[in-house]
Amino acid sequence: MATYRVRITNPTAGDANVQDCGLVLPVAGLGRLPVMGIAGLSIPSNTTRTVTATFLLPIGPQQIKALPGRELACTGIDWHGHEPI
Repeated sequence: MATYRVRITNPTAGDANVQDCGLVLPVAGLGRLPVMGIAGLSIPSNTTRTVTATFLLPIGPQQIKALPGRELACTGIDWHGHEPI
């Protein structure tokens, strides 16, 4: 189990709702680490939100220690029916 804090910025001109986030890891057999516990997070245009989540990660303690400061990629939708951002 790991507790982590994720800071997400919405650089677009529209409000967004986070659908999922993931982190590409250089770990054999694990291409993308899903960042759980933040789906549904609403982020207004040009703002940053921080969320804390706890989740069972499929990596060991040494690999977890290497995660702070890494960038992740998120998919979000806006509230006006446009394509995911």
